[in-house]
Amino acid sequence: MDGSLNGLRDALINHVIGSYALAIMDTHRPGRVWFVTNFKPLYMAWYSDLKALFFASLDDYLIDDQGRPIWDTPAIRRVEPYTAMEVGG
Repeated sequence: MDGSLNGLRDALINHVIGSYALAIMDTHRPGRVWFVTNFKPLYMAWYSDLKALFFASLDDYLIDDQGRPIWDTPAIRRVEPYTAMEVGG
């Protein structure tokens, strides 16, 4: 994979069989992550206090139950079916 969206698409078409929800890191592009899914659910949430990005197959797994106020909780974002999203900087 060359780090491009086309390279990712080609790798998925040629090497992945069946349903998937994936988080893919490329060692040539540190700090960047591809989130890709066909119809399987995939959710992500950025926790600024931890400086960490979490991802899961169910949004319930990303809910923080430490009694924080609603404005302190992260926005949980769904990766829409049949999409690829690059995150990082």
